[in-house]
Amino acid sequence: MDEFDDAIVSVLQAANIDEEALRSFTRDDLKDLFPGHENFFRRKKIWDFISQKFKSTDQDANTCHRSESNPLGFDVSQCQPQTSTPISYTADKKMKMPDPPEYVVYTDSELDMVRSQYFALLHSGKKKDCKMSKELCCRLVRNTVTSMVAILRASPMGKELTIYTKLYKRLQNMKSPRKRQGSMPQRADHDSLKMQARHYKTLSNMYRKPNAKPNQSDVAQILDLEFEARRAFIDADVTREEDRPRKIFEAYPCFKDIRNAMDELRRIVGGFNCKYIDQMKGRWAEFCSKVQFYGIWKKVLKPPLPLDVHGVDFTVTLFNALPSLFPSKTTPPKRLGSASEALLHILKPGEDAMLYLEKRPLSSPVLLFDGTTSIVAVGNIPVTTLPLEDFWEGMLVLMAYYYTLHLTYPKCVATVLSVIQTEVITDAIHDQDATSAYKKAIAEWKSFFEK
Repeated sequence: MDEFDDAIVSVLQAANIDEEALRSFTRDDLKDLFPGHENFFRRKKIWDFISQKFKSTDQDANTCHRSESNPLGFDVSQCQPQTSTPISYTADKKMKMPDPPEYVVYTDSELDMVRSQYFALLHSGKKKDCKMSKELCCRLVRNTVTSMVAILRASPMGKELTIYTKLYKRLQNMKSPRKRQGSMPQRADHDSLKMQARHYKTLSNMYRKPNAKPNQSDVAQILDLEFEARRAFIDADVTREEDRPRKIFEAYPCFKDIRNAMDELRRIVGGFNCKYIDQMKGRWAEFCSKVQFYGIWKKVLKPPLPLDVHGVDFTVTLFNALPSLFPSKTTPPKRLGSASEALLHILKPGEDAMLYLEKRPLSSPVLLFDGTTSIVAVGNIPVTTLPLEDFWEGMLVLMAYYYTLHLTYPKCVATVLSVIQTEVITDAIHDQDATSAYKKAIAEWKSFFEK
């Protein structure tokens, strides 16, 4: 399958599909394997491959083929063996061929009636309404096979019963093909670790070249397939938390892209809900709107406030106020200053971002903002930049990196991040893991809006 790219080959290998298995594929099978409009050209490429490599061979090799317009699966006119001896029929319309025939297809008046009904419905566009009864279907198969075996036994070859034995064993081993179920991540849950290692190798090759920009949909698909092994590696806690971001970024440079980090948050919390990210952004906008009233009630915010929750001024005000609205019992490190510095640092004119990160006492994700550009950093590692129009989503980006890199909340902002985890991310906290500060803060928050 050298004609296919790495993404196609990786998916086919994950599903244990080789060239021989492709022979029986239909268009519906390809849609199950490569869902979505973004994979249209992949499906077309594989279908062209199947058509060119197999279809012509099958037509030449088989004188009797199954027609899609035939509900019985047999085209009797084409299934007659090439012989000079005329074919005779018995009273029940069994095709009987004297000198040992190659095969016999059983038919009768009931089958002819079903076939006539099918073609009548086909012309009116209602072919799905035509169904063969289970009894009639069983009779068709039983009598056809019985006729084949009887003729084989009567022939000179049948005396040794060698072919009959092989035919019987073959019939016993035949299984009806099953349609694959579920989306790609569901199949990935059952992939072996060896297969997921192949997916990781494919992903690594995509980022091997400097300044590589792999196709986003290809990366997302491979991350879906390799999810189980990746989370086992990241969540193992075999390295110190201070060193974990650097090692994970070395192994998975794809997570320096915010889109992949947000998508990983979706996999961990939202599972197969493809609308999870948009729903989370909607909950965040609603949360920000409520904070304005809650902050005035708590006397942490003073009116007038910026009303646009998507605006830069409101976002800066929000970051500064959140640790006071949902306070933790632990005070921030002295070198850090206020607790809001654990979330957002406003760069002063001429202040060097790298120098600030080196002196920063925390290894948690943080935003650095100079008024026009926002830098996403983890520990002392600058990861990427956040466009100004997406600055209001900065808190969600920080949460995405907490989940993706399996990091612990800093104690000085653990309460506010726990509130966002439950109210925006919709990831519940077990009672035994909830701190007293969190329980008090969430109770006041809900009580305020119930009044």
